[in-house]
Amino acid sequence: MAACGTTRRFILEAGAAGIPVVASDVGACRELIEGRSEEDQRLGPSGIVTRFAAPEETAAAIARLARDRELRRRMGAAACRLAAAVGYVNAGTAEFLVDAHGSFYFLEMNARLQVEHPVTELVTGRDLVREQLRIAAGEKLGYGQEDIAWSGAAIECRINAEDPDQGFLPSPGCITRLSAPAGPWVRNDSGVYAGYTVPRYYDTLMAKLIVWAPDREAAVARMERALGEYQVGGVRSTIPVLRRILRHPDFVAGKLDTQFMERLDDAPVPGRHRTVALIAAALAAYERAGRETPPAAAPTVIAWARLGRPGSSGLRPR
Repeated sequence: MAACGTTRRFILEAGAAGIPVVASDVGACRELIEGRSEEDQRLGPSGIVTRFAAPEETAAAIARLARDRELRRRMGAAACRLAAAVGYVNAGTAEFLVDAHGSFYFLEMNARLQVEHPVTELVTGRDLVREQLRIAAGEKLGYGQEDIAWSGAAIECRINAEDPDQGFLPSPGCITRLSAPAGPWVRNDSGVYAGYTVPRYYDTLMAKLIVWAPDREAAVARMERALGEYQVGGVRSTIPVLRRILRHPDFVAGKLDTQFMERLDDAPVPGRHRTVALIAAALAAYERAGRETPPAAAPTVIAWARLGRPGSSGLRPR
C-alpha cells in the first residue's frame, strides 16, 4: 500500500525577514530591505517590535541578513523576481524565514503596505505611501536600485490596548489620559486621543511609536526614553512589555528568533513572584474552605408546634 504525505522543513531559531518592494506597471521593481525581529504577540501574527539595524550590529539568525550582503542581495532579487512573475504592481512585502546557516524560505507576499513600513521609510528616506500613489497614477519609479541607500537604525513599537500579563487579552474602554513622547527622530503614528473609546470589536492598535538614530545602540536608548515618556490611562497597554523587551540581554545582543517571547516570559520580573505567591495562597485557602464540612445546626422547636398542632414534629433545621 503506497503512503502519500508531505514533508515540511523544521527551522530551528528562525528569523523572519520582510523585503519591501515597489513595482510599477512598466516592469520596474526595487527592493528596500527591512530586517524584522519576531517579538510576537501570543494571540496574533504581528510582531510588536520591529527594527532595522545597521549591518555590523546584529548577531543572530536574522542578524545574518543584516551582516551578509550577498544574502541580502539574493533575497532582494528573489522578491523582485516573485513580483515580476505575477505581474505585481504596487508597494508590497515578500516574507521569508531565515535560518542560522543563511538559507531563506519564502512564506508569503503581502500585497499592501506593512504596518512596519515606517522603519523602511526612516532608513531609506523613501515615502512608501507616496510611492504607492505614484504607482497607482501610472508614473515611473524614477530611480534605480543603486539609488536606494540605508542610513542608521530604526525601531518601531506597537502601542496596543492589551494586557501582556493576561496573554495579551484586549483591554477595551475609554482612554482617560494620553501623553505621547516627542523630540528629534521620534515619530508617533496614532489616531486616538484622551476620551476616545477603544472598541472591543476591532484591532487593539492605538499607536505606532518609531525612532531613528545613527546606530542601533542609540536607537534602543531613544526608544527606551520615548516609551518611558508615553502615558496611557484608562486601558492596559503593551508599553510595560515593550520596555522589558528592549532591556532583555538577547534583544540587546541581537539574539532574536521566534522563541524570543518564551525566553522573555522566563525572565524575572520585579514583583511578579510576590503577586503569584499571593494568588496561590488565596487559591489554596479557598480550596481548603471548600473541603471543610460545616457543623450541623442543632434543631429548634417551632413555637406553635408546642401547642400540639397535628402532623407537626415541632422541629425545623436551623
